[in-house]
Order: sequence, then structure tokens, then C-alpha cells
Amino acid sequence: MKQPDSPHGENPPRSRKGAATRARILETARCMLVAQGYDGVVMRNVAASADMTLGNLQHYFPTREALLAAVVRAEAESDLADIRRLRDRSDDPESLLRATVQTLIRKWRGESGKVTSLLGFLAQHLPLFREMYRDVYEAFYRELALTISELDGGISEREALRRARLVTALLDGAAQQVNRGESGRFLDQVANEALRIAGG
Repeated sequence: MKQPDSPHGENPPRSRKGAATRARILETARCMLVAQGYDGVVMRNVAASADMTLGNLQHYFPTREALLAAVVRAEAESDLADIRRLRDRSDDPESLLRATVQTLIRKWRGESGKVTSLLGFLAQHLPLFREMYRDVYEAFYRELALTISELDGGISEREALRRARLVTALLDGAAQQVNRGESGRFLDQVANEALRIAGG
């Protein structure tokens, strides 16, 4: 079998059709992960659900770990894209941080949280996911630090990143509070606390 070109163990598509096939595989694996959990993502079953042979699937993702890494990476990129879209639509840092907090908690308490929680679990066991965990969280810190810097223009980049880490820890914890439901009051309280942290 040909060695993958990607350091994450996957073969990047070289055509539009290949990109569409890769996207179909990722969506299939994501749906299985959300519905059945980690153990439910079996390469043979993903191939069957994506209407392809196991060999064809392994052309794109040689291993289960490579496939799961791509699913988690795509989910994180989607969340980051949501933050950037919110920033593009807002010129008020306080409103932007509040909208970011509420959007991420809603996503992380739903399907997105089921996907990204896998990252923390696998990071404890596999080097590929440890590296990805650092990369994903650093990207979140940088995005949040931009908003925090706008909120409190007098702080250093280092301090903005420190506050971004604290806000991210708050969001992660709030998303795990599944018994709190989707109450607007809870989301408002979390957003208020994030603003307090961000403002120093």
C-alpha cells in the first residue's frame, strides 16, 4: 500500500471527485461516531455505509485513527469558522464574545461535542491525537485572544492568551454540564462569567 502523503496518515484527494468522496467518507464516519460512539466507527462499516469497498476507503484513510483524526479536525475547523463568521459580523467586542460563548456551548453540548470530546480521550492514549489536541486548542486560544484583545486593548498578547485559556476551560466545563439543559439563563451566566474573565 502506498504511504500516505499527510503527516496525519491520510492521503489527500487529488481531484474534485476525490475531494467529494473524501467529504462523503468524513460525513459518514461523523454520523456513525455521533450515533454509535467511538466503538461504532469500524472501517468496514464506514466503507459499506459510504457505498465503497474497504480498499477504496483505505486509499483515503489507511487506518481508523487517520479517519477519526480527520473527522475531529474537520469538526474543530467548523467551530473555528463559526467564530470567524461571528467576528466578521460584529464590531462590538462584548457582543462578539457573548455570541461566541453561546454559539460554542450550544454546539459543544450537541453533536459537535460528541465528536470533539473524542479528541481529549484519544489524546491521552495516542501521540497523533496529543499533537492534534495541542494544535486545536492553540487555534481556539488565538481566535478568542483576538476578541479579548479588542475587549481590553491595554493587555499584552500573552495576557490575552492566558485569559483565552481560562475562557476556553469555562466553555469546556459548561458544555459538559449536560444536566443544565439548554436554558438561556445558564448560557447568559456562562457568557457573563466569560466576559468577567476576558475583561480581567
